[in-house]
Amino acid sequence: RVINASRHGIFVVDGLADGFPIVFANPAFEQISGMSMADLDGQPAISVLGGHAPRDTEDGFMRALRNGGTFNATTQVTRRDGATFWAETSLSPVHDAGGSITHYVGLFDDVSERVNARLRLEWLSGHHMLCGLYN
Repeated sequence: RVINASRHGIFVVDGLADGFPIVFANPAFEQISGMSMADLDGQPAISVLGGHAPRDTEDGFMRALRNGGTFNATTQVTRRDGATFWAETSLSPVHDAGGSITHYVGLFDDVSERVNARLRLEWLSGHHMLCGLYN
């Protein structure tokens, strides 16, 4: 109930199965991504990056899964309805009592407002606010 009540998107990946399939996603993840658990169940974990991530970001994500590491990145993701947004995705291993990795838990949040504000400030720092010409 606690995970289902979170406003943050949370997903769980099977750390032992080939392809690292998604085995759980909370309602917030479904709302943010636009994909239901039925759509996500068994899909490779890399699919949470939405297909727009730079190759080195995808490589880092997969390296974390293969090597028991952590991952954090902000990338553009496409919702099921085709709309794009900025998502921050984090991934951490979950260990059993013996110290072996059994799963990964991921956090997934829409950070479009923050990223778009930063991009706007970067643009304004080099352009005149009224006419848009370079400073």
